[in-house]
Amino acid sequence: MLSLLVLLGNACFFAATGGEGGGASGAANDKKEKEGEESKEGKETDEETITLKKSEYEEMLKNKFAEGARKATQGKLGNEDNKEKKDEAINDVAQLKIELELLKAEKIAGKLGVKPDYQEDLVALVLGKGLELTEENIKKEADKHKEWLKASDEGEKGGVRKLGSTEGEDNPPKDDEKTQARRLWGLD
Repeated sequence: MLSLLVLLGNACFFAATGGEGGGASGAANDKKEKEGEESKEGKETDEETITLKKSEYEEMLKNKFAEGARKATQGKLGNEDNKEKKDEAINDVAQLKIELELLKAEKIAGKLGVKPDYQEDLVALVLGKGLELTEENIKKEADKHKEWLKASDEGEKGGVRKLGSTEGEDNPPKDDEKTQARRLWGLD
């Protein structure tokens, strides 16, 4: 871009001086151009010298300004895309915050002794009642549903037994081996 501007500046200077390069004779300019071409061939550069009329130069400048304006409007359109991406990112962050809050509530429910299968249900119940997910609210609801609590090692029962279980206080103690053998052989 910079070399193009330098080139255009040189072309304007050349056109303003009548093509004679600031008062030098045309023959001298031709000789300098030939020397410049020879030196360029030796250096193997890709730059070329182009002469333009003033109207062509002005037309090129107008095109550059129009291109800049076009790019600026495209940049503004790009800002709308950026706004959409920002909105999506904000929504993603909000969803992650909600998910984190739910996981924290489930962890609190686990600390309170709720069975893992019912922790999510307890959190949903608290949310369904319109309560905040605080330890107090979760504990109140957990106390209402004793069947969701884990049985402690001390022999407390969770409130609900499995279907067909034989555990309980009304079961008689197991017989010793002699009594079992007598029943087996029909001696009893």
